[in-house]
Amino acid sequence: MDLLETIKTNYSSIADALIKEQTETKGIVANMTSEMFAAEPVVITSEQLISGSDLKEIEAFSRKKNCVYIITLENENCISEIKTTFELRKKEKSKHKFQWNLPKSNGINSCTLYVGSTQDDLAKRLYQHLGVNLGKQSGSTYALYLSKWWKKEFPAVKISAFQFTEASKTQLQFIEDTFSEILKPMFGKRGPNTK
Repeated sequence: MDLLETIKTNYSSIADALIKEQTETKGIVANMTSEMFAAEPVVITSEQLISGSDLKEIEAFSRKKNCVYIITLENENCISEIKTTFELRKKEKSKHKFQWNLPKSNGINSCTLYVGSTQDDLAKRLYQHLGVNLGKQSGSTYALYLSKWWKKEFPAVKISAFQFTEASKTQLQFIEDTFSEILKPMFGKRGPNTK
């Protein structure tokens, strides 16, 4: 069977399975309750970010898996400056003057900085976004690394996360993408990582 015939023969069944999984996410989200918070939302001040402190508050998210997380600003102050500072750091990265891989800028002014998901330890992923407790990490993983470019005058950030224990990897990604479509984050791409 040639390539074209293989695709035509198998497309419908694979597409139907994906559509079924995505349709099931409507029920998952429709039945969300406050009990699905992975932990109480956490607010991190600019001073905490800049100092690079341990941010013990994030430990509440340890060992939480299969989560969609949302990083928002506590207020609308400095949105344009945040975007400008971020984009300058991205340019420095391309000139090898900044070691941290930052996500895509969406060119949007929004109080939502980022929407993401992880099947692994949520706290570890959040530490990457905050840019603290990185150990020997090189910065090759795409994340916000806020402590590496945040300014004191920028507002505090709030982290909220929902745990979807029964969702498949495909469903978790679809929920993340749908939340991104709703919240329109300043940074980050839709769709799965290429790992």
